[in-house]
Amino acid sequence: MGVTEKTVTPRNTYMMSSTDNFYRKLPSFHSFDNLASTKYSPVPDDWFVIITDVRGSTKAIEAGRYHDVNTIGVASITALQNILSAEDFPFVFDGDGMSALLPPQVIEQAKEELSALRLLAKEQYNLDLRVGMVPMVDIYAQDLDIQVAKYQMQHGTHLAMFSGGGLGLADDLIKQQQDRYEIPIMNKTKVDLSRLSCRWNPIPATQDEIISLLVQALPSEDKTNSERYQKFCEELTNILGNIESHNPVNHQNMTQKNTSAIVQSTRKIQAHQLKSQFNQIVFFLLSLIPGIANLLKIPTYNETLASHSDYWKFDDMLRMILDCTFEQSQRIEALCTDWHQRGWIVYGIHHSHEALMTCQFDAFEDGKHLHFIDG
Repeated sequence: MGVTEKTVTPRNTYMMSSTDNFYRKLPSFHSFDNLASTKYSPVPDDWFVIITDVRGSTKAIEAGRYHDVNTIGVASITALQNILSAEDFPFVFDGDGMSALLPPQVIEQAKEELSALRLLAKEQYNLDLRVGMVPMVDIYAQDLDIQVAKYQMQHGTHLAMFSGGGLGLADDLIKQQQDRYEIPIMNKTKVDLSRLSCRWNPIPATQDEIISLLVQALPSEDKTNSERYQKFCEELTNILGNIESHNPVNHQNMTQKNTSAIVQSTRKIQAHQLKSQFNQIVFFLLSLIPGIANLLKIPTYNETLASHSDYWKFDDMLRMILDCTFEQSQRIEALCTDWHQRGWIVYGIHHSHEALMTCQFDAFEDGKHLHFIDG
């Protein structure tokens, strides 16, 4: 695709070993159609799985706090990027948390960053963030695996895709053996979340509705999981055509929060960073002035929001947020129902009129901003 890879400079740097470069050196694939057929590479056995999730997230969402839950989920990724560039470790946003893989040299720093985030989540949001860490050797010891592939986003950065079943095992271990795998509160009390931004209102559907789709293949004798996902993706493409045309992020259909809402959300997520709060407000005000907006390359940034968004991903489960017509939505649900009745998949589907977006921003240039989408 001719896309030049760009990286974000982390706040802290250290000497990288050969296994530390595992993710950076992975080849990329460039199309949704290659999701299942691309090569997935095993994670080095000295790496660690990090998983976060908000305890009681279902009740928080039912109480109308979906954006708060999403914000803390994305903040987990942002905190780790204080240690490593996003190009150096694989991660995936899961709505109320994230999963990531880290090399051994940064584990102690990661514990401190995420411990500080736990404090912020409790103090500013009254949310209980669970943070767990599982060595890869514990995953391999139970005959499971985590393998990673790297998707090159158009004009943007990379998204990691995961297979092998090991992420699910790590999540179970953290919840079942908290004393062994959960990271305790540590001494660090402040976390830098200055690159985290929540300026956008929920994004309304451009077509008829937004669907949130989760699909997990079930083991069978006649087909591998990869073959099952490959066929499902083909069926989905037959229904939708170009997947990119169903990205819910459409700048022409988006509005920013008002100044008061931006100030309030910025104060919470950047509670101890007055400079960052000021910068967020200034950025918002400048974006309203056409001449200055053009000077700051804001139009180009706005036009590439969609191509920097994670509206589909894979972590042993296909997760998609799609802007569809009613007819397409019905056909997708019929496909899922048929495959479930045949014993090929389990699935979940949710219908809505809008999607949520939480952003990481370093600069207006391609590859310097990333937008996390949920239904």
